[in-house]
Amino acid sequence: MTTEMKLPSSSNRKRNTNSPSAPIKLPLLFGLSAIVFISLIFLQSLLVPPISTVSGDFHNGQQQKQRRQQQLQRQGQEWKDHRHHKPNVESTTKMNNTNSNNPRNNNNNPYLKDKDKIIGMLQAMSVDPYAIDNETWAEVPTWTQVQQIWGTEPKIYGLYVPNQNDGMNFCASFRNSIDEYRRHIAVGGVFSTGTNLLAQLLQHNCGIPERIKKYGRRRGHGMEWQVPWGKHNPYRYRGKHYVKDFNSDRHHPKLQDYLPAVTIRDPYSWMTSMCRHPYTVRWPHLPKNCPNLLKNHRPNNVSARFGADKTQRVSFDSLAHMWNVWYGEYFNETKHPLVMVRFEDLIFYPKEVTQKVCECAGGELMKPHQVYSDKDQLAHGSDFHYVVGSSLNGPGHGRANPRHGLIDAWIKYAKVREERTSKFSKSDYIFSEQNLDKRMTKFFGYA
Repeated sequence: MTTEMKLPSSSNRKRNTNSPSAPIKLPLLFGLSAIVFISLIFLQSLLVPPISTVSGDFHNGQQQKQRRQQQLQRQGQEWKDHRHHKPNVESTTKMNNTNSNNPRNNNNNPYLKDKDKIIGMLQAMSVDPYAIDNETWAEVPTWTQVQQIWGTEPKIYGLYVPNQNDGMNFCASFRNSIDEYRRHIAVGGVFSTGTNLLAQLLQHNCGIPERIKKYGRRRGHGMEWQVPWGKHNPYRYRGKHYVKDFNSDRHHPKLQDYLPAVTIRDPYSWMTSMCRHPYTVRWPHLPKNCPNLLKNHRPNNVSARFGADKTQRVSFDSLAHMWNVWYGEYFNETKHPLVMVRFEDLIFYPKEVTQKVCECAGGELMKPHQVYSDKDQLAHGSDFHYVVGSSLNGPGHGRANPRHGLIDAWIKYAKVREERTSKFSKSDYIFSEQNLDKRMTKFFGYA
């Protein structure tokens, strides 16, 4: 028997739309959606802070920063005003001790405290120290810090200073044996040790009176750019190699007429500088582990080409041994007069070093003289020309900084021993301590 399925009639289908199982009406759906939307907005307001609050915090921070900058500007202007204020001559001494507004009282500005030395050098160069921002001054070491690192006076080998165990009275020997008008001071030093700086300091500020009377200041001051055998050449080339300037001198000088003034630099700083710019020195090393004094637990051999013999390279057991040998040839000289000065003293004691070296040869400090090798303009009215610029920013001393060169030099070279050796690996540091010439490191304060 067959059962047939009958479709409901149209009238029945119409009646079924009114039954309880019919779809929810459209207005009710809109109502539920509105409730959900409002709930989401409420939850968002609980989780996210109002936009006005965020912007308010931002503006408050900006306002605080602006107020701080304005305060620093006002203080800087006050220091400038006080600097230009001229008190009565009779009360100058009293005001220097009691007036808190006087710029000479370093307590007035904590950033300038105990920095009279460099302030005086800047003023002698016609540089306004009060125009330098406090952020820069905060980096500049105090004079107490400088003296703790490099001592209270320059260390010069050859002046016969008994308390420094320097038994060589080279200065008196040179003056007693060479006529004044024949004397020269000539600069020497291995790569990256401030030879240009010393030469310019001497040429600007030193003169030998008898030479100047005979030959004039411009060409007769007697301060030579390099020793006759070449400033970077080892001392062993003395009398075996002569630079062009020496051979072409129309006054026909002799080797003994020259007092070598040799620059020496802290060996750790020097090795670090050689990693940046090795000049003609070659040795296998990695930038991340320079100076790489050891290779397979043995000294890492280095070689250098000097101007005296461009076809041959001179070998040394390591970079530390190169420092020993190059300077040891001068340090151990007992027959011919010479002086050795620290590169660091040229930064912190430039006038003192220049005067001592100048007087060693019988010269004296004179009114600063413009020289062709230095583009820095002479400061008007100054009695000494402090050299900055290219002589401090050569390839071995790092790239030039837009800030004033003297400020940068003080910041860069007033580093304690730990900072100067910070880039050395443990093995390189131990090797240096064991192999650097202890007599020289002790005398020059590098130990």
